[in-house]
Amino acid sequence: MAGDLILECDCGAIGGKLSAEAAAEGSWLVCHCRDCQAFVHHLDKGDRVLDDYAGTPLVQTRAFGLQIDKGEESLASVRVTDGKLLRWYCRECRTPIANTMMDGKWPFLSLIAYPLKGETPAAAGDPVHVFTESGCGDTSGLKTGGALKMIARVFGRILCDKWQRKGRTGAFFDAEGRPIARPHLLTREERKLADSRAGGFCESRTVSGQPM
Repeated sequence: MAGDLILECDCGAIGGKLSAEAAAEGSWLVCHCRDCQAFVHHLDKGDRVLDDYAGTPLVQTRAFGLQIDKGEESLASVRVTDGKLLRWYCRECRTPIANTMMDGKWPFLSLIAYPLKGETPAAAGDPVHVFTESGCGDTSGLKTGGALKMIARVFGRILCDKWQRKGRTGAFFDAEGRPIARPHLLTREERKLADSRAGGFCESRTVSGQPM
């Protein structure tokens, strides 16, 4: 189908696609929260994934819209806090892939935009920045839409998918809703290192003359 976005990690081990319908219906966001930053920096992918304000480009969309064609065995998962959010990446090249809930029976899907190849649908408009208070430098000029509106849309999609029986979050969970890769909770030392890298990332943007 024309308009599908191709999903491919840096090493090519994981491949799939996000349907054009799901891409067009999704909320295109840039999240600056400290946990999203910690995830990317834990994978040592800050310079590739984050924007100059330490934002992670995402698309939050209907779970049924993602199809993974190869590399399920290369998926790994991590938790950066003791909360309910599970973060997925390629264990081979450490490319961040997606965020889901811990329980696959709740069809929440937030895809990292970095491994998606293709043209962003026109219906998406300009991405909205959320949790900018945790970003690098002066984020006052960024287009914001509010975290409450984002959360409302998330729950709307989850309830719609459950009502329409459009299923769990695809390849990330087994038939019982359990993650196919056992989640690793970051140790205190690992989280401290990720946060240290986040600080260094912001400092590097100041040194290089990027907007701060």
